[in-house]
Amino acid sequence: MENKEKRENLTLLFFLLLFVLIRLFSSSPYFFISMDEGKYLKLAQNLPSYILFNNNFYISHPPLYPLMLKIFGFAMPDHTAGLLLSHLSAIGFILLGVFLLRRLKTKESVIYAAVAFLSVSHLLYYWTNMIYKEVFFTFLAYLFIFTFAASLLTGGKRFMIAASIAGFLLGVTSDLAIFLFPVAACIILLYGREHLRQKKYGALFFPAVFMAAGYGIWIVGRWWIYANNVYYPAGVDGLIEKVADYRLLHLLTPRSFPGTKELTQAGLSLNPKHYIKYMGAFFNMLPPFHVSSSSVGKKDVFLFLVIYAPLAAFLFSGIISSLKSKEKAGYLMLAIMLSFSASIIFEISDPRFSLPALLPAAYFLGKGLMRNKKIAGALSLLLPVFLGGFAVFWLWTNPCFFGSLQKVAELQKTGEFINALPKDGVMAQFGYPPEIAYLTDKRLICLPLRTGDFEEQIEMYGINYVVCGTEETYNDEVIKYIKSDTHRFVNIKIVDEEYPPVNKNEKVYVFEIKR
Repeated sequence: MENKEKRENLTLLFFLLLFVLIRLFSSSPYFFISMDEGKYLKLAQNLPSYILFNNNFYISHPPLYPLMLKIFGFAMPDHTAGLLLSHLSAIGFILLGVFLLRRLKTKESVIYAAVAFLSVSHLLYYWTNMIYKEVFFTFLAYLFIFTFAASLLTGGKRFMIAASIAGFLLGVTSDLAIFLFPVAACIILLYGREHLRQKKYGALFFPAVFMAAGYGIWIVGRWWIYANNVYYPAGVDGLIEKVADYRLLHLLTPRSFPGTKELTQAGLSLNPKHYIKYMGAFFNMLPPFHVSSSSVGKKDVFLFLVIYAPLAAFLFSGIISSLKSKEKAGYLMLAIMLSFSASIIFEISDPRFSLPALLPAAYFLGKGLMRNKKIAGALSLLLPVFLGGFAVFWLWTNPCFFGSLQKVAELQKTGEFINALPKDGVMAQFGYPPEIAYLTDKRLICLPLRTGDFEEQIEMYGINYVVCGTEETYNDEVIKYIKSDTHRFVNIKIVDEEYPPVNKNEKVYVFEIKR
């Protein structure tokens, strides 16, 4: 028995080491800062003042993630700090996932299969190599789930205290914390009956109460800002919204304000392609097994038929098997999976919001694969060989260690030009504000969607410069209006931006407003 346990631990350690190795390397010597990454890095720079657009308090996301970036950034460049935090969070997530599955008495073969799947998951790899809060949130989510379940299973106070702290931290990390309340309820129903009989209500409810407290503090902060302002840069990329007309939904997510909702198409999705693409991201693996969602060729069709369709079948087989056998672990995994997949119904939703659902997907996939004894026996031999071979292939084709990557920021030249301008007050089209905020010290808001709002806001907020590109999809009405009046809106610079990491070029126009 001792030898068997030692062998199982060594096998698991081998799988975990390969998981870590694959994450740490990429094919490019550059790290390209784009999208929301500039926003998080600027927020970290600005701490202890939690300000961003228009130099106002930033209300879209709670402050813990930027604070962690700030702490890590004391010892290294900001982009390296962000990547290290993401990598450590991914490692913490996989370790906590293993601890949870072992605590729930899951077969070792199922755990091996789950770790192997997560090791080659494109979704997890991609966001682990980005400076976004979702991987960090996923780590905290499983810290909460593991310690809360362990506190009820063992009766240990230390687990309960750890779960309460993790719950509070989740509440000040992301609005996604709301999806953990159904999971907490499921843990109580599955493992808390003895505590209910003994009237140990503290162990049952303290962790969820602390999470509600952290989340509630942030919601109250939003309410205070809405209640004391008529207009505020509460929308996406600093878009000015009329917050005085707030409703309950706006307290839960500023994305539901009218301007942001229109700009990002944040309503409910009825498009089947959206759901297929979203769910497909759960199965998609790293190259050479990766399937492109943008251009489907013969190779993609072949991989779908030979690899992905069978994987989906095994996953659903694992779900059905768990439900039939009435396993508590299966019920908990299903609750996590369903809760964190709920955001799929929104058109603006991204699979990264559902990262915590990856462990249940890997669990059910492992259950489905290991149901058949012949398949289970073959996989026990093949999985270590496959993962070891894949790790060698990955390191050979992706030799660049994340700690040595050279930083390249989107709009780098534009940012340098804007920062040297004599006046303050910049308005930029949707997509540009996070990078301009990161690269400059200028006061900045997002270009609105209507010319009437534009005229009102340039006076209200003292705007002197407008930045836009050749892509006019989002703010086309206002951009065309600006370009049509060459006397009032003077083009003072056309910047040719080049981005070697993504093989992309773009022209950026900077206009000065003449009064």
